[in-house]
Amino acid sequence: MEHSSEFFRPGRTYVAGSPFTAPETAVIFRCVAVAEHPGKKEPRALGFAATVYPLRWASVAFDAGNWQVGWMDMGPTVEGEDDQERPANPAEPTGAAAQKKGEDVIARGTLVTYRGSLSKLHGKYRAEQCGCRRCAGVMDGPRYLLRDRVTDEVAVRCARRRSVSPVF
Repeated sequence: MEHSSEFFRPGRTYVAGSPFTAPETAVIFRCVAVAEHPGKKEPRALGFAATVYPLRWASVAFDAGNWQVGWMDMGPTVEGEDDQERPANPAEPTGAAAQKKGEDVIARGTLVTYRGSLSKLHGKYRAEQCGCRRCAGVMDGPRYLLRDRVTDEVAVRCARRRSVSPVF
């Protein structure tokens, strides 16, 4: 990840908000092009933006004022990475993140209760480790993708371990 003080660059993905402490509120922006506004003669970053939840993309044009929000450069855009509903590797979690603070790892498919910051979504879901690029580098423990028990659609992305508890 890079911090830049200039402006958005084409072919890069940016995130604003709190991607590591509250990823469900973060905004993702894929910069496709930078062009000069014909009337104002100021740069405009053209691309697509979405919140992590729900992941619905919209075309946008950002100006210098939007840049001041404090975007983090996540690197080159990898097509299809953020649009996928399932992680690329559905294997059980391993590594330092899964072992952080001795937290127990929730096995894929476990029924859990969500009590995180998205209070409208509190309820029971099937959990699996989140495999998105943002969660791969998080050092505060495993993050989870929560699926509706009936439709199997993703309801919550990037949920913290402390926001979910197994149902026994």
